[in-house]
Amino acid sequence: MEMGTGKTKVAIDFAGCMNLKHGYSRVLVVAPLSALGVWENELRKHCPPEILERVEWRILNYEAVAGIERFDWATDTLWIYEATFEELKKWKPDIIIADESHRLKRPTTKRSRRMYSLAKVSSSRLLLTGTPITKNHIDLFGQFKFLDDSIFGTNWGKFKKTYAHWGGYMGFKMIKPKNIKHLRAQIRPVTFRVRKEQCFDLPDYVHEIVPVYLDKSRPLYDEMADQAIVELKSGELVEAPIILVRLLRLAQMSGGWIRGEGDYSRVGTEKAFQYKQLLSDMRENEVKKVVVFARFKRELADATKIARRLGYKARLLHGGVPRGKRDLRILEFHESEDPMVFVAQTETGAEGIDLTCAHTCIFYSQSQDWGKFEQACSRLHRHGQTNKVTYYHLLARHTVDEATYIANKGKESLAKFVINHPDLLK
Repeated sequence: MEMGTGKTKVAIDFAGCMNLKHGYSRVLVVAPLSALGVWENELRKHCPPEILERVEWRILNYEAVAGIERFDWATDTLWIYEATFEELKKWKPDIIIADESHRLKRPTTKRSRRMYSLAKVSSSRLLLTGTPITKNHIDLFGQFKFLDDSIFGTNWGKFKKTYAHWGGYMGFKMIKPKNIKHLRAQIRPVTFRVRKEQCFDLPDYVHEIVPVYLDKSRPLYDEMADQAIVELKSGELVEAPIILVRLLRLAQMSGGWIRGEGDYSRVGTEKAFQYKQLLSDMRENEVKKVVVFARFKRELADATKIARRLGYKARLLHGGVPRGKRDLRILEFHESEDPMVFVAQTETGAEGIDLTCAHTCIFYSQSQDWGKFEQACSRLHRHGQTNKVTYYHLLARHTVDEATYIANKGKESLAKFVINHPDLLK
């Protein structure tokens, strides 16, 4: 189900039906950390009281195995208790709901292995995602192994050979897919798809490009793009011999920063200045709520500081913000009547949260994962949005910013795109 089409409610209704039909009374929800508060709110809103009384819900984030967060309906508070992974298996959940299940796409990760182990002791499993395939169809194996390992088996190597041609160095590069009709036939009986246009009429949205022209940082950027090494004013040399590392360094530099062996170093203020001009115009035009997505923490700090200088209140969300504070900041953004900017790290804020109280969004920098890009856009353009949504993209001209934006719009891998079009790094 595409983002914003109500898959959380569908899952809650499913669990309620399974309780009435089979008596299932233990439900484990595994979701991104940022979505745990959403589950609590949706359970309050959509789960009938009689089902809440009979069903024990345990809401767990993918990364947390030792500490399980569970909502106490009697006291209306969240409390945390210690539970080992083995204790969770002994609890034997009747239903496991894997929210944003594309996080299980790689079957070799610790989270996927443990989810698969839990799947073996549960009676029913449900996958929820708006983007089951973020790169290619190979992403499906880990998810369907958790759902039902009789569909594709448990051998990842065999799955890859069955559904793709491989070549390149050591045979690790996927040349092209194969047997796609057979793959579709395998998953069709256990999948349900819903698109936004099938559910409701959402208002339009538009993407606006805001060009940023590098000045003082241009020579350093070009030096890194050409030679994969730069010398900072401090005398420190920063190297990036591998293409992925170079893409990372160039992305940092387009935002005005670069990180060497030590701390970050400022290389330019061009993007911060352009962001200030854009946000200042919004302030003058009485745009009360603005969402800002940025990739790097230094950019988050710049965006937050500038917003406050312009008279906005600011709430910050990144991976280091504790769970309780995350929910509080999201709630404050929704309920505050004061002009406010919600600044979120894309990796953290792209999933599981509702930001429909705003209809203006600034991408300070671009995520190099188009799946995250689409997820981030859907935080505003989803059910509950009543206004036209405008996304502003701060793109440093003739930098990796533009290449990333083009790759995301075309749903392509940035690394592959840049290798095929190296001129777009400059």
